[in-house]
Amino acid sequence: MKLLFKTTSKTGKGRGKLLGFPTVNLVIPDELSLTMQEGIYAARATIKEQKYEAALYFGTVPTFEDVDHTLELYLIDADHPIIFAGEVVEFQVIKFIRGVQKFDSPELLVRQMQKDVESIKSIL
Repeated sequence: MKLLFKTTSKTGKGRGKLLGFPTVNLVIPDELSLTMQEGIYAARATIKEQKYEAALYFGTVPTFEDVDHTLELYLIDADHPIIFAGEVVEFQVIKFIRGVQKFDSPELLVRQMQKDVESIKSIL
């Protein structure tokens, strides 16, 4: 199933970039929580006709005590393109990897994110 989403008009908190995993922030449609389990997924994304392997995250960010939902794409092994607010991003969800977890430190979160990316690479 291919999904089309627009990038948000505001920048995120920049945590992904600080942790070594810069993400593309997407607008969350109201019905997404009804159709998609919270967590991380292996995905394929298309931005400006360029294809990427990606990690897709949907959910809250409990490690940083954020209760607001976020929808983000981390483009694996890519020079991150300049993406403008409102730009359309197409992606295809391939496989659910894991649910949302709270980690005791940002370092433990980074270790898990590295494992997630390795799992996604082996799937894609």
